[in-house]
Amino acid sequence: MNNTHQLAEVRLFLGRALSNNAPQDEIPILQPINDAPVYLLPGHFIGRDQEMAQIESFLSPTSSDLVSRCAIYGMSGVGKTQLALKYAADSFDCGRYSFVFWISASTNEKISQSFSKILGLIGHPDRYHPDQMMCMNMAKRWLETYDLPNRAGWLLVVDNMEESTALLIQQVLPWRNPRGSILAIARGESIAKVVVNTINKGHHLIEVKIPNLDESTDLFLKEAGETAIKPDNTVSKDVQDLVRRLGCLPLAVSNIAGFMAKSGKTPSDILALSRGKERVQVSEPICLAVRMS
Repeated sequence: MNNTHQLAEVRLFLGRALSNNAPQDEIPILQPINDAPVYLLPGHFIGRDQEMAQIESFLSPTSSDLVSRCAIYGMSGVGKTQLALKYAADSFDCGRYSFVFWISASTNEKISQSFSKILGLIGHPDRYHPDQMMCMNMAKRWLETYDLPNRAGWLLVVDNMEESTALLIQQVLPWRNPRGSILAIARGESIAKVVVNTINKGHHLIEVKIPNLDESTDLFLKEAGETAIKPDNTVSKDVQDLVRRLGCLPLAVSNIAGFMAKSGKTPSDILALSRGKERVQVSEPICLAVRMS
């Protein structure tokens, strides 16, 4: 056994000992947890009322003993993660869920790390166990047996699911607990179905589509501020031309508008740069290039 595993076993032993020997009235009550990266929410979230209502409906408690599940899918940049973040933040704030956990599912390693993080967040006595598969199973068991009094249910958000991680996702996601909900995010419909079809239930799928021109323009104006408004308080034609050239994609619209707000450039400046094939670095780590011809 190497030093890392030895240290993990020592921590595991101490954690169990402290948990088992502490008087019951000294064990701290688990406080609500929101693990969602809400700092990634845009400053102005607009529209998506229909999709938000669908998610809420699909994730409503049922008479069965199963975890409620819903998956959203759509092309890159359409705002899937922002939609899930908004639902998670609002649901936690209103008390619908006492625990929100966020799983990154782009690789098997990230899935393993995310489930181990859950054990740490809840203070699980076996949170230092060196076996990653065992940690995932312990987190799954906690979610399936969760029934804390005076606490609402839990929400598990599975972000950025890929075909390469579908098998592991099927193995580690909790199945049974009417107090639990799973919201999955994927680019393709076939990957999204991995979650909603695992328990052979109805297809609770939502396709997140590109907003229309008016909705995307509204988002652009709120993010860009005064730099996008003409002196007579009207919207210039350049704004809608720019939004069209960005394909009305919320991620691109939000980043370009944010760049304008910081740089003081106008929509016509950005259009001139795009026509000249010049690149504009918008944000880190996301670097969007304005290459609209």
